[in-house]
Amino acid sequence: MGMLGNQLAAGQALTVANDSFNGDGSTTAFTLSQTVGSVNDIEVLVDNVQQSPYDSSYSVSGTTLTFSGAPATGTNNIYVIYNASKHITTQQVIPDDGSVTHSKFHTNALNPITLDPINNRLGIGTSTPLSTVHQDVGLTSRDGYKLFYGTDPKAAFTVHPNSGEIRIGAATVGTSGNYYTEIMSRNGSNLVTSIKADNYGRVTMPNQPAFGMTTSVNGGMVAANTDIILNAGYNGGNHVNTSTGIFTAPVSGRYYFSAFSIKNNANGTVARLQIRKNGSTVAEARMDESGNYCQAHCSILIDLAANDQINFRNNDNTIFYMGGTYGRCNGYLVG
Repeated sequence: MGMLGNQLAAGQALTVANDSFNGDGSTTAFTLSQTVGSVNDIEVLVDNVQQSPYDSSYSVSGTTLTFSGAPATGTNNIYVIYNASKHITTQQVIPDDGSVTHSKFHTNALNPITLDPINNRLGIGTSTPLSTVHQDVGLTSRDGYKLFYGTDPKAAFTVHPNSGEIRIGAATVGTSGNYYTEIMSRNGSNLVTSIKADNYGRVTMPNQPAFGMTTSVNGGMVAANTDIILNAGYNGGNHVNTSTGIFTAPVSGRYYFSAFSIKNNANGTVARLQIRKNGSTVAEARMDESGNYCQAHCSILIDLAANDQINFRNNDNTIFYMGGTYGRCNGYLVG
């Protein structure tokens, strides 16, 4: 069997197992200290005469040695040597430092890790030849090497060899000529940008759950004591159901919601605007107005679990306006 590291010194770690028995002239079966699979796995001597494994003078089965005839009486006159039992008596063999080189490993042992010792590169999860594992497009050797790589050049992970700076997503030249870095993720078969940062430190999250919406139902007029059907405006990720006006949290996190509405001919009336979580009120704005217009503002920062629902409601006994520029409901995932 092959061995890692330097060879063992002669006589230090190998022993040959053996047994001895006393013959009594009548016993033919003796119990061995080790299991034997074949008569060829042992050498048997009786009164210093080696027995042949081919003339049926003895047989073995597991740990039982059986002679065809009982050996004569004697002390330790039956001697058994285990040919197949040469073994290392130490529990482990530790190679010397620096004694194991790349050439000692089988090439399959490197999968899924691919080494390129010439260029000091490491590939993970790819069997592609090392010559195709290259630097990111547009970068110099100081900007790092591609560690993860695929057919899309944006799916990369780079590490600066000097500072240890980590970059996720290949630094690509944008339309303005500036470099930016992206964190990419899969949406089905499509690769989409989760986080994008340019070299000025400006960070955008184009797929962040967010909305800013109004209603066009009844011309934006929300009937008394009814939920607001948000169906117009920005609906990032389509997490607002435009038939019910309900926002469903796609992930657990901290969210911010706000809303404002206006009521015309409000003299002597009350405007009440609610934000509700799973049907229960979590924030409410109420304003008494003696003039012609009454406006209510409401906002909240709240923790939601995935699939929690948020909706907005006119909880007043009169109609108010939630359309155009006079009313709007907003929300987004803070983190």
